[in-house]
Amino acid sequence: MKFFAFLAVVVIIYAGSLFYRAYHSENAAKEYIEAALLDIAKPWSSGRLESNASEWLREKSRLRPAEIVDMASHDYGDLVEISDLTSCNIQRGTDKYSQTMHTYAVCEVTGRFEKSTRKLTIRLIEDGDWKNGSWKINDFMAVN
Repeated sequence: MKFFAFLAVVVIIYAGSLFYRAYHSENAAKEYIEAALLDIAKPWSSGRLESNASEWLREKSRLRPAEIVDMASHDYGDLVEISDLTSCNIQRGTDKYSQTMHTYAVCEVTGRFEKSTRKLTIRLIEDGDWKNGSWKINDFMAVN
C-alpha cells in the first residue's frame, strides 16, 4: 500500500513538472516574440531580423531576411503596437532537413502597423536548453 502511495506521489510530481515546463516555455516564447517584433519592426530592420533569426531562416528559407523586411515594410509599414492577444503553442518535432528533435513555439501575434492591423503566425525554434528560454524566429507561417 505504501508503495502505491509513493508511486502516486511520484507520478503527480512528474505530471506537475511537465505542466510547469510547458507553462514556462509558452510564457518565455510569448515574451520573446513580442520583444523581437518590437525590435525588428519598429522600424523594420533586416539586421535585427538576422540577429533574431534561426539558421534555417538565414540560410535555407526561400526568402532571405532582407527580402522579408522589404516586403513587410512596403506592404504594412512599421509596427505601431502589439495587442494583448499574443499566444504561443509549444510543439516538438523534426524539420525536413534533419532528424534532430526540436522544440518549436507557434505564436499568433496581432500587430497594428502603419497601414493596417495584421495577425501574424510565427514559428520560433528553441535555440538551446528549455531553461534558458532562448528562442529564434524560424519562419513566418502566415500573415492575415
